[in-house]
Amino acid sequence: MRTHEIDLPSPPTVNKYWTPRKGGGKMLTKAGRAYREKVWLAVIQKDKPSVITGLVTVLFELYMPDKRRRDVDNLPKGMLDGLTHAGIWTDDDLVDDMRIERVRDSGRNLVIEKGGRVHVTIQENDNG
Repeated sequence: MRTHEIDLPSPPTVNKYWTPRKGGGKMLTKAGRAYREKVWLAVIQKDKPSVITGLVTVLFELYMPDKRRRDVDNLPKGMLDGLTHAGIWTDDDLVDDMRIERVRDSGRNLVIEKGGRVHVTIQENDNG
């Protein structure tokens, strides 16, 4: 199994990533487009693997920007879409297993980083 690691900026919540479109559907917001660009820049600054075409397991380790309460389930959509847009994989439907965790110190306190950060580990599954 091959493993890839990358650091991404903290994403906007799904509520700030998409906005309803007149007539139905959703449209990427200005914040969503800006985040997608930041992910693309993070990916091209790293030695990008060839495009992943098989199933993957993804771990998102969240370094929170502050101590405010957040629902972690509102965060992965922007990261997954951004990684797809940056060409990491053919589509985020390849994510077969996903884990999201807030990083804590040994005292179980949140590790806070100004602006926030997400350490992403992508493991290509052998049975992809």
